[in-house]
Amino acid sequence: MKKIFISLLFIGYCLHGLAQDKNAYSYFLPETKMTDQDARIEVNQKGDTVLVAFYRALEGVNKTNNTFTKVYKGTPFFKNGWFKGKTVEKNGHEAEYLMAYNQQKGVLHVMANPLLEAVMMKPTEFVLQNHRFVLLKNQYYEPIYEGKTMILKEHQCLLHSKSSAQTTGYEASGSESEYEGEFIKTTKYYWYEDGKLSGIPTGKRFFKLFGNQAKEMEMFAKERQLTPTTEKGMIEIVKNFNPL
Repeated sequence: MKKIFISLLFIGYCLHGLAQDKNAYSYFLPETKMTDQDARIEVNQKGDTVLVAFYRALEGVNKTNNTFTKVYKGTPFFKNGWFKGKTVEKNGHEAEYLMAYNQQKGVLHVMANPLLEAVMMKPTEFVLQNHRFVLLKNQYYEPIYEGKTMILKEHQCLLHSKSSAQTTGYEASGSESEYEGEFIKTTKYYWYEDGKLSGIPTGKRFFKLFGNQAKEMEMFAKERQLTPTTEKGMIEIVKNFNPL
């Protein structure tokens, strides 16, 4: 476990402030070759949830420290915050913490006590905001259907950085250009059976997962007006194929 230091600002159960060492949770700026020294989650006047990163650089000539901030739209955290949750280890041991799941890095940050240091963990599974995540092949997935065949959801996150070429200096105040980048969150679904993990295809290709029962399952979906492009549709179709 790697230690990181936390500054706290609560909204409900959510921990808003986050400070950490340069290796724990950092955003590298290629143009300056430096990582952030501190970061926190805020909600700005526009109502956007943002990550504010603070940087410190040593000026070579005068040997002085220069500081500046970068603001990113969104955050890499699941549901953009810290919440009370539970971890489960391989031996079945359970523990409750204040925690945040970093979707971009696939790491769970936990605190047993807000006055103590936080640590990064990779437990066998954890529960956060009524969502259960399990560790498979060194990555966390949320099971949305469990049977002989499982449907797993991966919560992904990418940071889309704004290049310096995009900035002209004439952007209107309050526009998207005020952000250094944006955390884009997406989901991807997987089929897990007999220890094998494979991405779930879209459209009619979904029914190929059922092998020689593909046509039967497609007819079932059509009769019940189920579509595999929705979670509910996928679950109902797989339930019929693979009842608990």
